[in-house]
Amino acid sequence: MLRVERSTYFGPELPPSSLLQDADHVAKILLNVEISFESASTSSVRSHLLEILDSLEWAIKSRPLESIPFRTSAVSSNRSALQCQFGNIANAFYDLMKLQLVFSKGLATGCILIVPMRRTAKQINSNVANYETILSNLDAGFSSFITAPLVLMGIESGSDDL
Repeated sequence: MLRVERSTYFGPELPPSSLLQDADHVAKILLNVEISFESASTSSVRSHLLEILDSLEWAIKSRPLESIPFRTSAVSSNRSALQCQFGNIANAFYDLMKLQLVFSKGLATGCILIVPMRRTAKQINSNVANYETILSNLDAGFSSFITAPLVLMGIESGSDDL
């Protein structure tokens, strides 16, 4: 089982309750995922989560507008946009910018970013996105650029044998 830690950034307005409900739902799904974190397994974590979200009628690999040349990992029927990032730390900040753009264009009412906790990130590879680094950057001022309501989720194995 995975352990999930969350932080919420509201931007200038309170997040819609639907974002918090979607985040709770995603956290419950993650709590029931049994997987070990290794470099080769990160895509299976992402795939498993997206497969479950697809069965719950989230739009997977959604392209919000033809004029936007990227996809979000998933979008709920409540218009919560979700990204999973188990790669390089720079990609996590790119994902934050994608989520902000989708929100700014009115295509999402809030955003969820899922990354590994630092301990798990080190197990995956070097320079991997991690919850603690993103949280510290948001606290240090990035949150002034990220105005979208955001739920940041950090995940790691629930076992102590990492």
